[in-house]
Amino acid sequence: MVKPGLTSLDLIRPINEQTGRQVGAYQVSGEYAGLVLLAEQDLIKFEEALMETWHVFKRAGAQYIITYGARYALPIWSEFIKAAARTRGAREFLPADGMRDVQLCQVSYLKPVEGCPTYTEYFKDGDDIPSRLCPIHQGTVKQQIQRAVKGLLSGLGTKLKGIFGR
Repeated sequence: MVKPGLTSLDLIRPINEQTGRQVGAYQVSGEYAGLVLLAEQDLIKFEEALMETWHVFKRAGAQYIITYGARYALPIWSEFIKAAARTRGAREFLPADGMRDVQLCQVSYLKPVEGCPTYTEYFKDGDDIPSRLCPIHQGTVKQQIQRAVKGLLSGLGTKLKGIFGR
């Protein structure tokens, strides 16, 4: 990582090329405070200037950015996505080849039981797909028994490992 980011822009790409490692830019507090001060004096539009500094880091080759302005990223990104959706409109999502769709609980992000609100997540071969049942929603009697038995066996396995693993 280079620090301070703006005065080290010329170092990002060479460091990446020489080391083969990801290089990030750290937008130090002084760089961030300068933008805040300029915006308070109505000399710049804060969010636009902040985004421009992020674009400068990316153009210089930074693979990641650490900034005091991170809390502004989500609202900026949200507005960008809303504008893009208005311009482009919704389309069907087609997952990449080799992806598998799996229903998960929206609350626990685990394998859903009866009564879980669900969403679809896509996994590729080798990904860890949640196999534990959601403990938050009640589920059917059969699912409740499955959870209880798994919990009992898991606890028993841990105890046995503690006894014989010494």
